[in-house]
Amino acid sequence: MYHKEELFKKILAWKLVSIISTTLITWIHIGSIIQSAYFALVLHTCLTILFYLFSFIWDKKSEDP
Repeated sequence: MYHKEELFKKILAWKLVSIISTTLITWIHIGSIIQSAYFALVLHTCLTILFYLFSFIWDKKSEDP
């Protein structure tokens, strides 16, 4: 099992890899690094918020008898 510090490092590393890869893939598709970076940051911000909300709802449902 991970310690909290190691888990936090793993999460940050994955976020960095996923944002960079999204930026690169989008850049290849649309041809603008600025638009690609903006898209990747907006996308991953939205996905992070949605994951938090999903986890919150999931945990609430798990607590119900």
